[in-house]
Amino acid sequence: MLGSAVLRLATPPRAAASAAAKNISLVDGSLRAVLHPGADDADSAAAGCSHKWRMVIAYDGTKFKGWQYQPSPPTIQCFLEKALIRITKLDRKELCLVGAGRTDTGVHARGQV
Repeated sequence: MLGSAVLRLATPPRAAASAAAKNISLVDGSLRAVLHPGADDADSAAAGCSHKWRMVIAYDGTKFKGWQYQPSPPTIQCFLEKALIRITKLDRKELCLVGAGRTDTGVHARGQV
């Protein structure tokens, strides 16, 4: 189970364009969704926007096969990507999740970026 960071959306990223949104950032455990100023709709804003998130995560890696994405065995990157895809409605290529480090099978983390 992943722990430490709870992601909550104030407004879904693509729905936020008409609601005074500017950027996506993780603040105080909440993912706030905002897009470029002056965007007419979410799709046009998202097309020209590169979102950068910094997450510090902690997890028990007992049931995971390391960090690096692999579709079949459960990995931390795969788990996070699936959750973020569901939250943001972006596809995997748009999401482009990168970890600052890698782990092996069964390794736990506290404070991984």
